[in-house]
Amino acid sequence: MSPKTSVLIVDDEPLARKRLRTLLEKEADMTVVAECGNGDEALKALFTLEPDILFLDIEMPGKNGFDVLQQLPASAQPFCIFVTAYSKYAVQAFEYEALDYLLKPFRNSRFQQALARARRHVQMRETTPASEPDAAPPRYLMTIDLYGSSVDLAADDMMWIQSDGNYIKIRTASSTYYKRATLSDAVELLEPQGFIRIHRSVLVNSAHVTEVVYRGNNEYEIATTEGAHFRSGRTYKQRIQAFQQKQ
Repeated sequence: MSPKTSVLIVDDEPLARKRLRTLLEKEADMTVVAECGNGDEALKALFTLEPDILFLDIEMPGKNGFDVLQQLPASAQPFCIFVTAYSKYAVQAFEYEALDYLLKPFRNSRFQQALARARRHVQMRETTPASEPDAAPPRYLMTIDLYGSSVDLAADDMMWIQSDGNYIKIRTASSTYYKRATLSDAVELLEPQGFIRIHRSVLVNSAHVTEVVYRGNNEYEIATTEGAHFRSGRTYKQRIQAFQQKQ
């Protein structure tokens, strides 16, 4: 028996999620792995579950659908079908390489059309041999794979990096990115560029540190330019003191 195609539903309206789930439960080859009501929940589910197909609303509290796709690494890219009540986003949606755009309220036949398109793409991906990645010379910046594109971050662009499960979260002045990597990978790359590991899960750019305050018990509180605050691990006291002496 072939494995079922995994589907993630993201919509802030419970009734909209229920309808999609009801339609998908009638498809023998589909399984809904999770439902999410906002963008933050969606990102966590995408990184953890890596679904084949994503039904994604656009206007939601907090991160909207486009915000979700902008922070989605290539390793977690599903085939995306937007589901929204607004036609005005259609052009922008296809700039994100969406497979389809379901405009609420949609007919069951229209849903079937979109699902059939996604099903064909999943099948093609499964039968297409993966190409060998090109070897790239090491560089002192980080490449972030996004939905259908990528962005290169120079060391100066990154304010801090924090481990988040199997990913690292990278904060810049304008956005937050996720990359499938360990913090140790980032430490090896970025410590020579002026980054300081202040905790087993946090690496900060010394150029963006605005304040270091001793809080006792060998712990410090470190503030960064965009307003983040981190409490250091006790075993990193000497590194922080060495940084203070250079200031």
